[in-house]
Amino acid sequence: MSLTARIEETEQAVQALLEGLNAEQARGRLVNGFKDALLAELEKRTLKELAALDARELTAPLAEAFLAAFGRELEAEVKARLRESVDKTLELYRRAGLNIERDVLMRDVLRAVEAAEVADMLRQSMNELNAHTVSATAEALQQSLTAGGLSLAEVAALTAEKTDLAGHHAVTQARAALSAYNQLSRNTLAQKAELKHFYYYGNLRRTSRIFCRAHAGKTYTEEQINQMRNGMLEPVKIYKGGWRCVHSLLPVDPAWDDAFKPVEAEAVELRLDKNLLRLVVSPQGAERINRQVALSAEGYREFYNAADNDAGFVALHKSWRRAFDAAGKGQRRIMRAELETGMLIMKDRKPHTVLFNAELRNLIGGDVDMVLDGNNTELYIPQKGTAARAFGDKLHKGQSDYYLFRLDYKLSDNDWHDMLKFAERYNFKYEYKIKILHNYDTPKLKDIT
Repeated sequence: MSLTARIEETEQAVQALLEGLNAEQARGRLVNGFKDALLAELEKRTLKELAALDARELTAPLAEAFLAAFGRELEAEVKARLRESVDKTLELYRRAGLNIERDVLMRDVLRAVEAAEVADMLRQSMNELNAHTVSATAEALQQSLTAGGLSLAEVAALTAEKTDLAGHHAVTQARAALSAYNQLSRNTLAQKAELKHFYYYGNLRRTSRIFCRAHAGKTYTEEQINQMRNGMLEPVKIYKGGWRCVHSLLPVDPAWDDAFKPVEAEAVELRLDKNLLRLVVSPQGAERINRQVALSAEGYREFYNAADNDAGFVALHKSWRRAFDAAGKGQRRIMRAELETGMLIMKDRKPHTVLFNAELRNLIGGDVDMVLDGNNTELYIPQKGTAARAFGDKLHKGQSDYYLFRLDYKLSDNDWHDMLKFAERYNFKYEYKIKILHNYDTPKLKDIT
């Protein structure tokens, strides 16, 4: 297995560890334990005593005790998952020829966590969350007592609601802390192994931030990373793209693989939603980011960058996603094929932009299949043996001035000759612009008119 494949395997396992933190059993003990304890205290009292009860005096010590116990369980699970992540990471680096003692690394990682004040930030967040939960629970109980219609069932429900919400938010905070702890373990490992480059690893999702789209899949020096700003939660060297970022900065040696060749780029500042971002990108990458920001203002919500160049990308408008979600089985199959074609175009050596927008209409009022490099384009994917005839039929409909034919198989000489004849005829008569996407080998886009 290649090193890059091992990195993929390791990082997928580590991400599963980080995202799998849910403390479900501990949350159950928090919710049920606090609820049962509170109900037991209420049942001890007479109606007269309940009417005079100060809800906060009753709920505060109970809530604080159960929340503290929950916090200890959560902290223990965070550290256990961190140790497992460190083990997986060390195994990866051993395969690369680096041997670092696990216990020494863990000791230094925990020191780094304290030095970076990540642990303090988590504790402060937990304290604020606990105080809010105590206040909210006491207030809700006091209102019920004041109204004089105390129902133990209602008390149980509101107590479960408040504490379950607290548990959910606490787990969210813990996941963010665990991600930061994990990155600090990589930074500590880099220091020990004297690795000065970091590979920004992670898959891009529909919701990936612009900061992560700009940097994912690229290798940077430590100096370049220190120049970056994510506009949210910093430093980038610990928090990557910001709050709950699922990516990681993996220490690498560029000599290990060509995939780890450092980028030649400069810091570019970008203001987004009142936040100042500083990206380290090539001029083409900066242009692409600015274009995507502009498209975001027009309603485009999902972006997929070309892997082999810094300029190309696919973008989905919110209307396209709505149309896909509402479509039947047949229409979804067509839309998937169109999106798949856009992704194939990204594999062409030249940079291209492909937009999908369900609000656009072609020359006869139908949906535009795609906007390829700025031109509303109709797509056709012919079945084997029908390419030449289908080519002529599609063009005859006059849906657009731009057409794209995706060939998933190699045409015979006769079929290719017939297709060129059709192209020449329609180009001469209507000045159609026609492209072919050859997809029976490495995807390649070609003008034929």
